[in-house]
Amino acid sequence: MRFTLFVLFLAFAAEPCIAKPVGKATFHATGEGLALDISGEGGIVDAEFTRKETKISGTFKVNLSDFKTGMSLRDEHMQKLLEVVKYPYAKFTISEVEAASGVVSGTLELHGKTMTYSWPAKFEGSHVSVKGKVKLTDFGIAPPEYKLAKVSNEVEIAVDIAL
Repeated sequence: MRFTLFVLFLAFAAEPCIAKPVGKATFHATGEGLALDISGEGGIVDAEFTRKETKISGTFKVNLSDFKTGMSLRDEHMQKLLEVVKYPYAKFTISEVEAASGVVSGTLELHGKTMTYSWPAKFEGSHVSVKGKVKLTDFGIAPPEYKLAKVSNEVEIAVDIAL
C-alpha cells in the first residue's frame, strides 16, 4: 500500500506555535504485477513547531484513522493493518530544513518504529508540499494481499501544508 501521508512544514511561521491543524495528508498505493491502484485522503496534519532565525524545529502528526479510500471495507482493513487503535498517529519530527535545496530531513514514527528520511519539499509562500517513499516492511507492516492482488511494499507519502 502506498501511503501519502505526511509531513512537513513551513519555514514561514512565527515564533513558537501550539499544535493546530495545518494541512492534509494523502496516500497512494499500487499493486505488484496487477492494476491495483488505491488512493486515500483526509489525514489532517497537526503541527507544533518553532522558528528561531533560520532554524525550524517541530513535529507534525497525522491521525491514521482519518484516511478514507472511498470504500469502507477497505478502510477497515487498512486501519486493522496499521493497528490504529494501538498506533493512532504517524509522526514526523524535523531535524533539518534546507529551503534553498528544497529538502526536509527528520524521523518518521509509524507503527511503533522510527526511521530517518530526507524528502524533497516544494516551498511556495506559506505553502509546503512534501513527497517521499517509505517501505511498509521497515515499519513492521506486511504489505496486504488478497487472492491475486498484493499491495506494493514501497508506499508514496505526501503532505500539503498551508500556514
